[in-house]
This record gives sequence, structure tokens and C-alpha cells, in this order.
Amino acid sequence: MNINDTEVVKLPETVDTTKGTLYLPPRTLHYGLYSVTVIYNVSRTNEDGVLVWETITGESGVNVGKSDLVVVAVKGGAPRIRRGRPTLQTLNLNPGHFSFDPDYPEIPLVSFTWQCREEGEELPSEGEKVTSDPPTSREEYGTGQGHEGGGCWGQGPGMMSNASPNFSISVNLFRTPYITYKIEVATRSKDGRTSGTGVEVEVVEGDPPTLTSACSPPWICRQVEGAQLVNPQKLILESGCVVEAGEEAVGEDGCGKVPLNVAGVAGSLIQPLDVMDVGRYL
Repeated sequence: MNINDTEVVKLPETVDTTKGTLYLPPRTLHYGLYSVTVIYNVSRTNEDGVLVWETITGESGVNVGKSDLVVVAVKGGAPRIRRGRPTLQTLNLNPGHFSFDPDYPEIPLVSFTWQCREEGEELPSEGEKVTSDPPTSREEYGTGQGHEGGGCWGQGPGMMSNASPNFSISVNLFRTPYITYKIEVATRSKDGRTSGTGVEVEVVEGDPPTLTSACSPPWICRQVEGAQLVNPQKLILESGCVVEAGEEAVGEDGCGKVPLNVAGVAGSLIQPLDVMDVGRYL
């Protein structure tokens, strides 16, 4: 029964109410507070030694609330990534593709706002609007090599004008290497729920490989903010490398040969595994 309007809710015929566990498919109940009544038929032997049946009733309250939005900027939800300059590496953040509303995943999120700052910097106080947009080329920085106003582009930490669900930029446009920048995005659902996430981008000199990982098959993992929930009975990770067109020739520090060792668990023993020896599968 829905307590808010004292309405008795009729469950679908496909829901089995005769078992000890009641499973309701997603969106069976609307948001609200419900009173659930459980009726048990139990047998016992009475004082006369006769087997009798008794009915026991229990009642509990269930609150069906709205889920938090899952906001993910990069595949797998990595909170920190590394990109190189002054090469032509590109930073791609795609919350419009990876983020979703768990209650209504078929309905896209409706708005995105972005902000950028150096690690350790504080954003402007609420109500103080500071716009900090990336330049179109490094020439806009002039001859100065200092941080000037700080932030990602020398204008101080602040909001970006970008309102797109995705953000792509040449890593060479970050003002200074060997600094970690934090790019944050906030989003809103159609019914007004809000959430956000941030990615720390470590900018270095050179051309580090862009590695990705995913579960195989994909359905054994479920994306949540900052991580993936995994079916504990089976875990296979597939590693891959993102190589931009024209940059396929890479050395031992790139994606041509992955110098990576990982720890695999076999029974109670932790054994090192070479990625190349297992054909890209862990």
C-alpha cells in the first residue's frame, strides 16, 4: 500500500508473491513510501500433540527514493589520467556518453557545466562568477611562461563557457607541464537531480600511452561513479591502447609493447601475470 495516498498497489502478475523473497523488477513502484505486509503460514504442534497451522502477519515500511545520477567522464571511471605535451595528444572527456540516470537510463541528462583548476587551488566562492576558457593556440599566452593567474589557462580557476556534454582539447594548450589539473563537470537530470565528477589530468612532457581497461564480457561489470561493480564470481579485464591516427609507430614505452605486469589471484596465491603472455586478457 502506498502510504502517501493510502492506495493499494496491485503488483504485476509476473511477480511471484508466494516465495520467501519478493523480487520486484525495476520501476514496479513509483517514488514514495509504502507499507508492505507479509503473511506466513506456519505449522506447529499444539499442547495436545496435534499438528496445526497458524497465520503470522508482519508489516514493514519501504521508501522508494530517487537514485543518485552516475556521472563518469572517462571510460571505466578513472579518477586520474596522464597526458603528454607538446605532442598532438588529445584529452577527451565524455560524460555525455558514459553518464546516466539509473532510474531512467533511456532519458539523457539535460545540462552540463564545466570548470577547471590546478590541483590544490580553490574555486571562486559561490556567487563570484569567473570564466576561464582555454586558448585556441599557445601563441595567445605570449612570451610569459609563468602561471600568471593560475588555473588551467593562466586566467585563474573558474567556470568554462563550454556547455556541451563532452569536452575535447589538445593537451598542448594546458599552460604548464608537470602540473596536475582538475577538470570537473556537473550535470542535471530532467527532474532536477544534480551530480558531478572530476578528473585529475597529469600533464607531462612526452607521449605517454593512453591505456584503457574494461570487463569482458561487458555485462559482468556495472559502472558506478569512480569505479565499476564486478560480478565476484568471474573477472576478466581486457586491456587496450588508444592510438591516434598517424601515431601508430610507438616504442616500448608506448602501446606497441605494453611493459606492464599485474597481480592475478589464483586460489589463495597472488601471482604476477604478464599482459602480453595472456593475449591482452587478465
